[in-house]
Formats: sequence, C-alpha cells, structure tokens
Amino acid sequence: MVICGNEDLKKLSSFDVGGISFASEQLRLGGVFGREKQFFKQRR
Repeated sequence: MVICGNEDLKKLSSFDVGGISFASEQLRLGGVFGREKQFFKQRR
C-alpha cells in the first residue's frame, strides 16, 4: 500500500492510533525509498 498526499494520511489517521502509527511508518519507508530512487536516477 502506498500513501500519496495528506488526504490519504488523514483518512488513515482518522481510524485509530494504530492507523496513525501505520501511516507514519509508511511515510517513513516511502521517504527512504523515494530518496533511493532519486539517487539511482542521478547515478545513471
């Protein structure tokens, strides 16, 4: 599952505390993968 934008984050976090922690985990992982993708693009 991929989170795109604040609307999805609001939808997730409105469920419960578990939703918020899950959303923050997804955003953290997404940030890491996003940076790696940009890094590999720059290397080419």
